[in-house]
Amino acid sequence: MKIHIYTLILAAAGVLLLPSCVKDRLYHTPHPDKGVLVVTADFSDRTDGAEIPSEYMVSIEETAYAASTASAFVYPDLLSPEEHGVSAYNLPSGMSVSEGIVSAYRPEDGSVEPMPGYLFTCFRTVGIAADDTVRTDLQMVQRTGDLYFEFEVIEGDVTRVSSVTGTLSGVAGSFDIAAGAIGTDSGNALFGFTVEGDTVSSQVRLLGLIGTQMLTLEISFTDGRSQSVDVDVTGYLDGFGADLTEPLELRGNLSLPV
Repeated sequence: MKIHIYTLILAAAGVLLLPSCVKDRLYHTPHPDKGVLVVTADFSDRTDGAEIPSEYMVSIEETAYAASTASAFVYPDLLSPEEHGVSAYNLPSGMSVSEGIVSAYRPEDGSVEPMPGYLFTCFRTVGIAADDTVRTDLQMVQRTGDLYFEFEVIEGDVTRVSSVTGTLSGVAGSFDIAAGAIGTDSGNALFGFTVEGDTVSSQVRLLGLIGTQMLTLEISFTDGRSQSVDVDVTGYLDGFGADLTEPLELRGNLSLPV
């Protein structure tokens, strides 16, 4: 009889103990209501000879942080579980960035910087999940392209030339990172030419072209005289901007006063 009583007491104790076991809710991260973003930037699609920048900027909701191109970048701020617009861009020489707009205008005279560094940008919408880490690859797109001018002197004495400067109109002065397109404003790019033998040449690096492009050469001679040459090059530059990783070269002939 005692054996039966002892068994019943154990069973009752077991029943009483069961409700005291409470299962805690488990989380995957220390931030259960927010998410983390990790980005990797790919600069592989670029002009031959263009160097990968050592760092670039990652901006979400106007908060930007510098990221190294050598490794993946963990965005420092925790993000709410929703879609976020992510902007990535480098800071090339001769350009400035404000509120998602890249400007190539020179503050001293309002002309467009003729030879900035290579600009790369990317914008994409990324969905963030709570209590999780989201990883995304950003394919950086080259936004500036090289344009070469080369003129062969076919008449006149090139040794009398002391200097040649050029002005190209209809040059894009800004770029919208989120839209992935040049702005609607344009200006003039002012640049110098090199005279070597019978060749007069120059290089510029531009965001793009808008409207009509007039090229004006101001030629100064050793005797103090000067000559201006104007040519509409709009039709010859139609292909510029289709693929900015491929340079465009414009060649022609130049006649000097005899």
